[in-house]
Amino acid sequence: MALDYPTLVRKRFENVGPKNPLRGLSDHDKCFLTALLEVYARAPESDKLSDTLEEAAGIAAEAGSLAGKIESRFLSGPLAEMLGLYIGSSRDLPARLATFSKSMGAIIDNLVGKRGHKGKTSRNRFLIMASEFVRLKTGKHYDEHLAELMQTINPSIDFDGDDISGDSIRKKRVHLKKTYALLYGHTVRLLQTRYMGSSGKPKPR
Repeated sequence: MALDYPTLVRKRFENVGPKNPLRGLSDHDKCFLTALLEVYARAPESDKLSDTLEEAAGIAAEAGSLAGKIESRFLSGPLAEMLGLYIGSSRDLPARLATFSKSMGAIIDNLVGKRGHKGKTSRNRFLIMASEFVRLKTGKHYDEHLAELMQTINPSIDFDGDDISGDSIRKKRVHLKKTYALLYGHTVRLLQTRYMGSSGKPKPR
């Protein structure tokens, strides 16, 4: 028997406090918001994409280190005079490696999080997306009401010891916006264009 997800979500929202403004969302919006919260709750902090990005960030860092070693050993160290004739067009290699390391490292970090935090940042993005979705639909983030919803719609969900409160959601959102501006901007634009439409208004259903 197929899962009747809209009916399940409606029953979950019946347990949310009567003054919670999220109760006024349409059934479609409730389903979307619930799905975001469940993905956040269940998504692992380590996955293939996050691991690949961690590896790429490591390679970018190694390129910068290698640039310094080439410079000191081949271009300015005791071997420079001996090997200088053979370096030829590779003389600018350290500079190019350093540029690659700096630019690629910054792009990866700004898009998906700093070294060692990419999985957690990727997971938190779903929570921030839920918070921003509430703002787009209601005009306010209502983080405290979102926290109530998280604790009510599915008590069996394990949030891995996370502090589920309006303040903790706000702090995660502010941190993402300040530290990972590109990722935050992409998250908001994704909601606006994919779900709300380019005008910021809900797409017709």
